[in-house]
Amino acid sequence: QWFSSFLLQVENHSSWHRLFVDPLSRAMYSSDGPDFEFVQQKRKEGLSIHEAVWQLAWKKSGPEMASLEAWLEEHEKYRSVA
Repeated sequence: QWFSSFLLQVENHSSWHRLFVDPLSRAMYSSDGPDFEFVQQKRKEGLSIHEAVWQLAWKKSGPEMASLEAWLEEHEKYRSVA
């Protein structure tokens, strides 16, 4: 399951919604035991928290991460122009 559900209430109106997030956010905020252990092991191996979460995201969502990296590479050239 790759989404969270939440209830949005505005004045007298309420509705249920699903929140879908990117694979890095899913890895970073995961409360799954094996995910926590994976990050802890990578930290013991000397990786930074950022590198460990990045590896977890690749492990769990490889195709989506590849797509995101391709998009970043394509758009990186526009960042240096601004």
